[in-house]
Amino acid sequence: ISAQELALEDAGEYTLIYNVKGYPELMKKQYSFTVSDSAPVFSFATPLPSLIESGKEISIPRATATLGEQKTLASASLYAPNGSLVQINSNKALIDQIGVYKVTYVARLNGASYSYTAYFNAAYSTKNAFVGNGDTVIAERGDSGDLFGKKIEGIKIVYSEADRFATYSKTIDLSKLSSNEPFIKVMVLPKKVGVLDFWQYTVRLTDVNDPKNYVEILVFKGSWGNAYSYVKAGAKSANQKPGGWEMGKFLTSYNAGTPILYSFTGESPTGTEQISLYYDYADKSVIVANIKRPGYAYGNEVADLDGLDCFSENALFSGFSTGEVHVSISVQDMQTDAATILVTEVGGISLANEWIDDTTAPRIGVDTMGYSESNLPLGLVNVAYPVFNGSAFDAADGRLPVSVKVYKAYQTLNQQELAITDGKFLPTETGVYSIIYSAVDKSGNRATKEVKINVSDSLEAFKYTFNRALILDYRLGEYFQISSGVTTGGSGSA
Repeated sequence: ISAQELALEDAGEYTLIYNVKGYPELMKKQYSFTVSDSAPVFSFATPLPSLIESGKEISIPRATATLGEQKTLASASLYAPNGSLVQINSNKALIDQIGVYKVTYVARLNGASYSYTAYFNAAYSTKNAFVGNGDTVIAERGDSGDLFGKKIEGIKIVYSEADRFATYSKTIDLSKLSSNEPFIKVMVLPKKVGVLDFWQYTVRLTDVNDPKNYVEILVFKGSWGNAYSYVKAGAKSANQKPGGWEMGKFLTSYNAGTPILYSFTGESPTGTEQISLYYDYADKSVIVANIKRPGYAYGNEVADLDGLDCFSENALFSGFSTGEVHVSISVQDMQTDAATILVTEVGGISLANEWIDDTTAPRIGVDTMGYSESNLPLGLVNVAYPVFNGSAFDAADGRLPVSVKVYKAYQTLNQQELAITDGKFLPTETGVYSIIYSAVDKSGNRATKEVKINVSDSLEAFKYTFNRALILDYRLGEYFQISSGVTTGGSGSA
């Protein structure tokens, strides 16, 4: 028997027996059924697609079973990839998992029951990856055509009006992308090589929890000819004037920024027709891969949004609330009746193919409250230790629930799980304790993250040493002088 299914080749009476190993007679359940050498023909009103987009509602095809002169409508049952029964209402069902679905049709003819099973796959599609703006912005699957030597596929966005946005249909989590993973890749598709359809496009990152908190990245053609362009960035919520590094200076003038090898007219001499943009969540900086002059101290950085070397003290960006943002793109300064770009990747998801083969596990983050994971506060025997909050984000599925468990002697023969009560665990002996965070996406990809806590039976006494002697006697009306100092001992930081 494979996957609980068996092909029966002989007609006759069969008995299916279920029992518990070791108790064959005490715990037994059996079913009898008949297999006929004649079977009805199942015909369908509409064919069942072999591949269906997850997240959509579909119509389950009606089936009719015919055996000789007898004919009847079959009833349908739908099973999800995890084996659960999917509810069918008015012949419609919501497909919300990734993987293989099973449809079982059952019909009764001449007093006997017959069944027919069909399968289909459910996956994420990139077809509707971007949402346009009515007739002025149209986003659909497309490619670079014959403009370049190699045809590149992605989402083709055509603008017939400036300053209208196309928005990515999923949120992305910048905090789960490393500084060497681009959050977007874009190329310009001119009508033909050498033609300038527009001067600039803007990539906007908008906080999912605050629509007024957003960063804009401007990519525009400069005055150095068609082979080069510029990039600059700024946070609108901090009233920053967008700028970019060039020749050791941070420039904000309208025609300046970080120069890149990137063409708006398909004339890049190095074939770098595609731009890769990055966001360093920890540093709050925007980075570009197509730098024209590498080697400076600021590397490939376009702008440090909370850096005093780029912006004034009262205009520093405080960051996004959680790292989750909406990505949208608009164009400016159109020169012809249409401006076209091709987006090939967003948030770690390649848009090169229509269907997403999700084999990447979710990203798990742990809020260690400002501590380094390699230098967390010591735990103390018989004193409850707080479990740090964890979060998981998947490029295809978005935010996912996180399972958290605590173990002593994790992955050893002496492994012991500890209870988590009110967000804390109680270590009862010295040693290393492991907080294990895990998450599973809809495609079954699993991620785990281990945070280790060292527990001791004693801690150095907490002390606070003032930097100068305290003045203890004051007269009424005098200012009390607060002295700073240094903490030692204890666990953690004060």
